[in-house]
Amino acid sequence: MDGLPLEPEPSDFVNEGLYRNYHPKLTGRPCDQDGKFLDPATPPPPRTQASRHDWTSYADRIQFDTAEFLYQRTQMSQGNVDLLMDLWAASLLRFGGEPPFANVKHMHELIDSTPLGDAPWTTMEASYTGELPANPPSWMTAKYELCFRDPRVCARNMLANPDFAKEFDTTPYREYDGRMVRQYCNLLSGDWAWEQADLIAEDPDTHGAMVVPLVLGSDKTTVSVGTGDNEYYPLYISLGNVYNNVRRAHRNAVLVVAFLAIPKAEKKDRSDPKFRKFRRQIFHTSVAAILQSLKVAMSKPEVAQCPDGHFRRVIYSLGPYIADYMEQVLVGNIVQGWCVTVFIKAIDSCPTPATDLEQPYDDVNMRSRAYTEAVVADMDLKTLWQDYGIVGDLIPFTNDFPRADIHELMAGDILHQLIKGCFKDHLVDWINDYLVLEHGETKGHDIMDQIDRRIRAAPSFPGLRNFKEGRDFKQWTGDDSKGLMKSKHIKAVKEPWRRSNHYEALSQMLLTNQRVDKLAAARTDFKARRMLEGTCLTETLKALLKEMQKNEERELENGETEMMAERASESDSDEEDDDDDAVGILEGPRLLGDVVLARRPDAPLTEDAVTPRCPDITGNVKVFHSAVAMFYAPSDLAGIGGMRRERIRATPSWHRGPGRYDCVYAEGDPTQPGFRGLLVGRARLFFSFKSGGTEYPCVLVQWFSTVGNEPDADTGMWIVEPDFNEDGSRSCGVVHVDSLMRAAHLIPVYGDAVLPHDFHWSQSMDSFRAFFVNKYADHHSHEVAF
Repeated sequence: MDGLPLEPEPSDFVNEGLYRNYHPKLTGRPCDQDGKFLDPATPPPPRTQASRHDWTSYADRIQFDTAEFLYQRTQMSQGNVDLLMDLWAASLLRFGGEPPFANVKHMHELIDSTPLGDAPWTTMEASYTGELPANPPSWMTAKYELCFRDPRVCARNMLANPDFAKEFDTTPYREYDGRMVRQYCNLLSGDWAWEQADLIAEDPDTHGAMVVPLVLGSDKTTVSVGTGDNEYYPLYISLGNVYNNVRRAHRNAVLVVAFLAIPKAEKKDRSDPKFRKFRRQIFHTSVAAILQSLKVAMSKPEVAQCPDGHFRRVIYSLGPYIADYMEQVLVGNIVQGWCVTVFIKAIDSCPTPATDLEQPYDDVNMRSRAYTEAVVADMDLKTLWQDYGIVGDLIPFTNDFPRADIHELMAGDILHQLIKGCFKDHLVDWINDYLVLEHGETKGHDIMDQIDRRIRAAPSFPGLRNFKEGRDFKQWTGDDSKGLMKSKHIKAVKEPWRRSNHYEALSQMLLTNQRVDKLAAARTDFKARRMLEGTCLTETLKALLKEMQKNEERELENGETEMMAERASESDSDEEDDDDDAVGILEGPRLLGDVVLARRPDAPLTEDAVTPRCPDITGNVKVFHSAVAMFYAPSDLAGIGGMRRERIRATPSWHRGPGRYDCVYAEGDPTQPGFRGLLVGRARLFFSFKSGGTEYPCVLVQWFSTVGNEPDADTGMWIVEPDFNEDGSRSCGVVHVDSLMRAAHLIPVYGDAVLPHDFHWSQSMDSFRAFFVNKYADHHSHEVAF
């Protein structure tokens, strides 16, 4: 393995059985603001000199929380904001108070004046520059507006976000487990990032810098079917250093950096080769122009502040481009219908026509920049188009930037190409066709209905969804698999459009995006300075009580001073204080206290529940309806350091429906690998009790035993069956929750069973005699249940 030491240095260990080999030259070493490297042990400088009471540009927390609530969370209309402020002012008028804002204009002014997260929008125009015919079509004479903001500013804003402090990488690395098997999780753990660092490190001046891959993505989206100009073309940017879970979680790690132009033509002109070329050309020219501000810092590092507060010398690279197939065709200058699926090392695309995918792979040269440039130099445009699937008269925008090769950057579209394409559109259709050919249309459709019901009957599992009605094998248990950019469309395009007046909406959408970014940046700054602890009400109450306490102390000090003065002058007074029973009474607003307890009923013990084997229990038994498991899952879509969190349920009613009792993996024989060292059970009750002053959290489990000594030969999954006592009752046991590993997913061995139409998934665990241990439930299950 290239770059892997035979004996890893102790500093490379992440935890037991796992270590990393970091890139030796692009190390992401901290420096000062002038770029001078610091000792690695140097703590980061203060992120800001502002105090915990500096709410710039807001007066206080009430004003900020109100602005965020009205503008971002509820997205209240301007008219309703004005009405709310009027009502608020009316309620405070008799007390001499004022609402947080005079009106909606006042609120917008404060948001716009927020100094953080500022990345102003600008525009440029593009138009056709070729020779015009006598009567040119409208698309040739039209002016196309491109709205964008500086991607370098956007990148620096994201880099400075302290919310990512524990969820970003500073240097490429290779991660291995104890069996010397490479582990992949985030972008900087892959081969591409390491190879980019190698290329950058050829310049000695870059040593010690931090490589910052910029992930790009674009996808047209429609905001409404009932209006005219309802299509927008956002271009997104993200940092390759942040963890994958951050990018998926709407935490401002993905920003819209531009709205690209969408050339329109009359129907008769849409197939014109000149128009089709112009539509492609305007895309590449626009993206190249937008990214120009990054070009210098792609060769010479610049100093930027990072999420952990340290300054580092950063050098940018264009990272993976995320797009669906039609967008890949445009970005890669590929002829539609040709294969752009990513193969092998995820760096090259296959130059094979969609009608000839079965030809021997060894007879085809992998598509690469060198290969493309070679054939373009030797072939005419028609041959390139027909025989090679290459649009030869256009150059990808990446050619304008160092180390950027579109053939290496095209990321596979998992949703459309793998899940929907290979699995649903091909595999499922093939199964449908086969069953109809083999059994006839009626019987074939009946079989498909049974398959659909079996999928619907899969027991519950954290992260999987069960659909109430099957739809011809089209719905599956599983998380909604959406492309990265489609989860961002809602916040960046659709919601801003709905908030506009729908007339020339783009400028209003840009302003909305800018204000949302400013509010998010302000929240991050205030949170980093610990100014948003608790709720606005609790913090205001604390401040009020603190002020009252100070006033009382001042009054007490003043009273003692007066008393001493009176004694010094030997004067006395017969006046008595009329303020009887004043202790404990405070002036201030009346508050409604609201204390919410966990739904955890306490069950008193009965003599029948106590057996000689039970410990001496004091107090009540506390019953819980769920437990939270946290475990290390480096290859999963995990959080900080590869940790994953999931909830295991044992509740008599879930979502006001039938009960849900999840299955679990428990520790068995720790000397055995994988599933051989685990036990499988079904959690029936989570509870805790005290004995000898110690709290014992436990779980009542129904046990299963494996069938045979090997996994099933056809599915590769282990089969288990429920354990029974001699009297026919289920075999149960009580174990400490620490012995549980995580949730397990069991799927019935259906055999020849015919499920009725109204069969519910909650019945599955009690209706079948054997179950598959599903190792395909998620990444981590595949690792532990082999």
